[in-house]
Amino acid sequence: MTIDRAGSVCASARYDGTTISVDNKLHASYPHGVNKPAEYSWFYLLRLRGKPGEKIRVRANVPVAFTPTRNNSLVFCSTDGWRWRQHPGPVHTDASGLAQQYTFTFPHTNPLLLANTMFFDYQAAVRHLIDYARQHDDRCRLITIGESLHAHPLYLLQFPAAGRVRGRILLTTGCHPAEPDLLASMDILEYLASPQSAALRRHYHIDVMPMQNPDGYAEKSCLTANGINLYWNFRKDDRQDCPEAYFLWQYLLQHPPLLYLDFHAYVHQYHRHPQPYLQPLTEYRSRTVKQLVRTLDRQLVKLSQGNFHYGSLTAWPDALSTQLTRRFNTIAYTKYHLNLHEGVPRSRQRARDIFRTLTASLLDGRITAAKVLVPPAGTVLPDKTDTPAARRRYQAQHLYRTSVSLSRAYARYYWHKYAPMLTFFP
Repeated sequence: MTIDRAGSVCASARYDGTTISVDNKLHASYPHGVNKPAEYSWFYLLRLRGKPGEKIRVRANVPVAFTPTRNNSLVFCSTDGWRWRQHPGPVHTDASGLAQQYTFTFPHTNPLLLANTMFFDYQAAVRHLIDYARQHDDRCRLITIGESLHAHPLYLLQFPAAGRVRGRILLTTGCHPAEPDLLASMDILEYLASPQSAALRRHYHIDVMPMQNPDGYAEKSCLTANGINLYWNFRKDDRQDCPEAYFLWQYLLQHPPLLYLDFHAYVHQYHRHPQPYLQPLTEYRSRTVKQLVRTLDRQLVKLSQGNFHYGSLTAWPDALSTQLTRRFNTIAYTKYHLNLHEGVPRSRQRARDIFRTLTASLLDGRITAAKVLVPPAGTVLPDKTDTPAARRRYQAQHLYRTSVSLSRAYARYYWHKYAPMLTFFP
C-alpha cells in the first residue's frame, strides 16, 4: 500500500506496513478579518493505492493516550471523488469527534480516496452542472458571474419565472467545500426539474449557486485560495483579494432576492442536531415582514425538531446574509446545518423539505418582492416596530431565546461527552 502525497490533504501521513498515521493540515489564513483557519481545518483526505483485500489500520489525529468514547464517527471512500460511500465498520473516536481509529479492507479499484468527509471533486461537480443545464435547458440556464482568485468560473443556475414574477429566491451551498452541503443543492435541483415545482417556477426567479468557493473545491480547502473564510469574512468590496464575494455581490445588487437560503453540514459534530441560524427580528424592517419571518422561523424550527441557533453569530456583520438583510431587507436563512450522522438520503430529503416548505409559504401568501424589500427593490418602509422601544422588546426576546439555545446546546454536548463514562448502580 502506498500513499499518494500529491493527491492527499494532510499535515503528515505515514505507513509502517500495517497502520496509516495521519494528521490534519492547518490551512493558511488571510491576515484580515475573521477566518477561523484552525476551526475549518478539521478534515483529511488520503489518496491510496493498494492490493485488493489488504486490511489496513488507520489512526487519524490520535494522541498517544487515546481513550475512545464511541464508535460512530464517519469515514467515507470513493474512487472518483464524486460517488462516495460510508465505511461500514466501526470508527472509534473521542469526545471531539476529530480523532479516529478504524480498520478497512482495500477494494478492487485503484486509486482509493479515503476521508473523514465527502469532499466532492471539482471537475466532476462542474460536469454535473453542465450536464444538468443541458438536460433542462427549457427551464434553466447556466451562467458565469465572474471568476475566483485562481480563475475558476463562478457558476450560477438561473431559473427564470415563466409567468407573472413575484420576486427572486437565492440558494447557495459550497461555502466551505469540506462540508458536503453540495448534497442539498443537488437534491433541490432535482426538485426544480420536476413537475412538482411548476407553480414555484411560474412565479419566482430562482438562482442556485452550488459552489460558492470553487477554489476551495479545486484545492481542497474550506477557505479560498488566499485563506478567506467566505461566510465569516464576505469581503464584498474587495475585488482583488476576494473576487468570489465581489462578483456575487455585484450580481445581487442587480438581482436582490426576497428569500436567501444557505446550507452547510456537520460531519464530525455528532452531538449537534440539524438546525438553522435564525436572525433576530430586529434585523428586519416593518411589522408585516417581521410577522412573515416569525412564521417562517416556526416552520424551520418545527422541521428541525425544535432545534435552532439564535445569538450574535446569526447576525454576523460580515456575513452575506446580514449584509443582504441590512441592504435590501432580504429574509435570510443562512448556515442551515445538515448533519451527515443522519445519513445521506435523510440529509438530502431534509434539504428538499426545507426548501419546499419555505417556498410554499411564499406561494400561498402571494409574497412579492414589493412586500418584503426596501426601496428601490421594494416598497417596505420602517414603521413603529422599528423604534428604539420596540427594538428593546425584541432584544429581550432575543436574549431569552439565546439563553435557551445555548443551554440546550451545552447540555447536549456535555451529555454526549460524559454519559459513556457514567456508571449507574442499583
